[in-house]
Amino acid sequence: EVPDLDFLHSKGIAISDENYDIIKCMHESIGQFVYFSNLSLSAIETLVEEEYGSLSLYIGETRPGTRIKEGRGIMVSMDFFYEGYWLDNKLHYSGRYLHFDYYIFDLS
Repeated sequence: EVPDLDFLHSKGIAISDENYDIIKCMHESIGQFVYFSNLSLSAIETLVEEEYGSLSLYIGETRPGTRIKEGRGIMVSMDFFYEGYWLDNKLHYSGRYLHFDYYIFDLS
């Protein structure tokens, strides 16, 4: 699910109301991403990171004892939303990338 706009702003994510509305509408129209497996025993973390000059928010599983994205999770930045799998801090195997320019990239 796409996190609430006020929550994203409280974490410093500079997504505009317009971009948020576009991504939220796209997500609602295609439905929730379906994961293959149940949650693992990995920790669920909320991480704010800077990439390419802007902040992004990650909510999901991490490698135990680290801040390394691994397992199931979502990431939101000022212009995209990704939900799917991660391995070693990288998109991995299966997921869905939504961009405010109205395109959807399915990694499945």
